[in-house]
Amino acid sequence: MKKIKKSENKAGIWIDQKTAMIIHIAGDGDPTVEKIKSGVEFTVRDAGEKSTPSRFGPSYINEEVKQQHRQKNEREKYFKKIISLLQQADSIYIFGPSDARYELVNDIEKDPVLKNKYLKTEKADRMTDKQVVQHVVSYFKGKTYTDEKKKLRKTLMTH
Repeated sequence: MKKIKKSENKAGIWIDQKTAMIIHIAGDGDPTVEKIKSGVEFTVRDAGEKSTPSRFGPSYINEEVKQQHRQKNEREKYFKKIISLLQQADSIYIFGPSDARYELVNDIEKDPVLKNKYLKTEKADRMTDKQVVQHVVSYFKGKTYTDEKKKLRKTLMTH
């Protein structure tokens, strides 16, 4: 009896602090692209503007601290949105110019559905949308991916 091989769902993510581009590839099908804006508020101070703490009772509340908390919460929502779009992925490839990819990897490793999936991350320069799609397609068709996937399968079988 011939074994029916399940079609593999792959996802490539180009990410920085402001935008993520998720490229889904189901089996040998054509890639589909989703873009997500982070919504993280990056404000620039005017020249000469300085931080002014406000006093409420015995504690000081600094606007900069509030902004950092707001940015942290916005980044968490951004990563949760990305992770929600990866739930069907068997293999995940993350690349981009900023350290946002490491934060995303940390959150993925905490997700019960995705934590044991194939996961690879690399630094990459800025790219056009077309270059991002081509990069993901060529990565998943490349020898590096197939070799690492085999190695992961062997590791999982021995545990």
